[in-house]
Amino acid sequence: FQLLREFAELGAKEGWSVERQIEGMNIICVAAESNEVAKDSFRDSGGFETLVKVMDELAGAFSNVDIGNRCLRVLEAVLMVIKSTTFSVFTSTQDSRSSAAFVNTPEKANIDYFYRSKTSEKLAKSIVGTGVFSSPSAVAALKMAFSLVSGNIFLAGDGGINGAGLPPSSLWSLDELVTIDSPAAVLFLLSLSSHLPPVLAADALDVIARVSAPGSFGNAERLASCGLVQSITKDFGRFLEDGPGPLQMQFVNILRNFASYFMSQSDFLALLRCVVSPILMNGGKVALPVITSFSAPLQKISMNVKEDEFCSRLEKITTIAEMGERLAFCRLGDESFSQSSLSVSMKKITYELRRDHRVCEMALYTTKVLRFIEIPSLLSEKTRSTTSTPGQVVWNPGLGFTYSAWIMIPSQLESPQSDCRPVLSILDLCSTSTTDFLNFHYDCADSQLRVRSSTSKVVYFSPLCLVPDCWHHLMLSYAPTKVMFSKTASLSLYIDGIYHDDQKLEPIIQPAPNKGYVGCPNPVLAASSWGVSIHCAQFYLGPIFMSSRNLSSREAMLLFMLGPEFFGSFVAENINNFFLSPIVTAFLIRLHGSTEDIHGALDQRNLKVLEEIHSHDKVFSKFPVSVPLESLIFSFHGRSNIVHCNKTSNNESGILHNISSYSAISSSNATVFGAGVIVSPFSFADNISRLGGPRVLFPIIYAAQSPSTLALALRLLRAVVWEHSWNLQAMQLNEGFRILGLLLRHKKNFLTSEIMHECFAFAVDGFNPSKFSGSLSKRLISKWLFADIDAMKYLFMNHQIWGTRDEELLLVQLSFLNGLVDKECVNRKFNSQRLYHCGLT
Repeated sequence: FQLLREFAELGAKEGWSVERQIEGMNIICVAAESNEVAKDSFRDSGGFETLVKVMDELAGAFSNVDIGNRCLRVLEAVLMVIKSTTFSVFTSTQDSRSSAAFVNTPEKANIDYFYRSKTSEKLAKSIVGTGVFSSPSAVAALKMAFSLVSGNIFLAGDGGINGAGLPPSSLWSLDELVTIDSPAAVLFLLSLSSHLPPVLAADALDVIARVSAPGSFGNAERLASCGLVQSITKDFGRFLEDGPGPLQMQFVNILRNFASYFMSQSDFLALLRCVVSPILMNGGKVALPVITSFSAPLQKISMNVKEDEFCSRLEKITTIAEMGERLAFCRLGDESFSQSSLSVSMKKITYELRRDHRVCEMALYTTKVLRFIEIPSLLSEKTRSTTSTPGQVVWNPGLGFTYSAWIMIPSQLESPQSDCRPVLSILDLCSTSTTDFLNFHYDCADSQLRVRSSTSKVVYFSPLCLVPDCWHHLMLSYAPTKVMFSKTASLSLYIDGIYHDDQKLEPIIQPAPNKGYVGCPNPVLAASSWGVSIHCAQFYLGPIFMSSRNLSSREAMLLFMLGPEFFGSFVAENINNFFLSPIVTAFLIRLHGSTEDIHGALDQRNLKVLEEIHSHDKVFSKFPVSVPLESLIFSFHGRSNIVHCNKTSNNESGILHNISSYSAISSSNATVFGAGVIVSPFSFADNISRLGGPRVLFPIIYAAQSPSTLALALRLLRAVVWEHSWNLQAMQLNEGFRILGLLLRHKKNFLTSEIMHECFAFAVDGFNPSKFSGSLSKRLISKWLFADIDAMKYLFMNHQIWGTRDEELLLVQLSFLNGLVDKECVNRKFNSQRLYHCGLT
């Protein structure tokens, strides 16, 4: 390190030896990679400060073409020293899978020192001061910087600058599978980007936004765990606080990605403190409305915030809040169709068949392609210990069972090759002692659910329609034959709460299956011939459960109506405490996404009673639940994941806890294989729910001092309420909409048609005020669905808010109500019934 300091002093002197300086830094890299003590020594002996001095000595060096190439080699050596001493391993310090082993390591100490001492900021300024990013070597230098984060992020162009001295935009391209090796290094890239020329900085931040996009769940989770959100709001808050400017949209896009899935409570509060708190400040204190009664006027408080700043801040926070996943799920299957058959696509997954012992074992090689869930045992250890006879099976699927699953098929998938048939492996039950199995899979090409078993021929259900990017509920109910000596059993299929088809197959015989797979077939079936080349297609799996009894069509309808968010309704939560109105609103919105005629869809399910549901109707009074908890065999969902350290395979990524483990016939926990399988989001709306519900945003509405700011505040509130069951329940059952109406009554000077559009959007699905041009076209009103009675009653049809004196507002109100029952509206019959029960007449 003394030699390194001497080399730094030689930087500006004549006879500067680049080779000696680079050789010294290479020695440090080798020492740090092979000796943990060297990393501590590097920090304690001023190694970081020396690197800053090395780059300071090269200030303006890239303006000289003769020494520019030599300086680029020095920059590469400096970045390699940083990587080997600080970012050499997976550095997600808050990830519970690695924090226990990482908390006291030299890498953790170096990361803390690197950022806490502001050395990262100093080094970024020194690198930019060399002039490298205004030279032809700009793209090459950025490649070196991004190598700290991942080895497979690259630039499409190798340089070449335009006449302005800046590289052209959109030079970046990413590999299909980008793995973030060191999430903490992204914080250094943010520091570097803030000092780059605007176009180059925007491209660099776009890469970070793409890597953290919702599709790359594993990367987003790692980046969120390293404190990226708090760093942006604290160290780069100036880009969010000021008006429209360079890099502002890039930072907002990054925050939007994390607000969709992985925004912790501390990140959420940091975001509110940075963007929202100045709106509510009045004389150094937060001004809040105090409501003593529904008739008393509110205290008048003047806000010292400029109109343009108010709007700018609300636009940013609303853009971040509007994107968010509500449901925990698992990504299963293969996300690529590049292979021609299942056997080829599973090259990295070897099936070892020991036919002499009639045992099939799956040996996994490290891969990030195939993702699946394995249930090692459908019988728990306590079940086996209580069995009277050794080897006796307590649960016999031949006596009947029901399998319930929520699935979604993504629309943006690569087309399979002509010799490859994409299938979704919904469930596979098999035996470890024999080759008996029962496989349920969905053929994407024929839109058909099929059943394969070791005892009968392939069973084909009639074709069904699964709308892409929508959650669909599948329920399979197996009923044994009721006729003595009959050789057929019945298998019924229900899609989205409706009976779809019934097929006959040979009864399941002993020994019963005692293992399960979701996302891929069992080893025996995968190794055998399907008749055609198949490929495990990618799909999303929501909550699933299996019961040892047959559920009826009424119960299938109830499961679909409750939706995928109420995964614990039949397991741990008391469904009698659930109110029906928020469930119905969320159900109607979900049903509207997969069908147009809501009245006909409810008629098919015998649910026309939902047209007159009011706020305080309970589920149990209208829809009794009859699913015995003791009949559950397994129940899994994404939020039941268990993070563990003792992995038996490099490909094993986690465990799903069996929620029904208290049942006498429950199975074991499920093992998850593959990268980025479990997606357990915690979005902006979830943070609002945990903080106290949507009413925590009411002070922002109270602080609005113009129609535009009031409209943006209502848009923010709608972003956290719409399609979020728990926030919607808080608004409907806790007088949320009524209090919101009271706040609007005291904003009569700001009530314009724009505010009326926002209120209408709270109640009607299919209407987006931000995309409304001002004219009610036939195409626009054809998609309207009256979904929320409370929002319509307390906001849009509340005459205490709008009155009848303003003819322009009255005309807008009547025009929108007419649009709900217009002949061009597909759901006019359903809308008219709800308007009648809402008291319109």
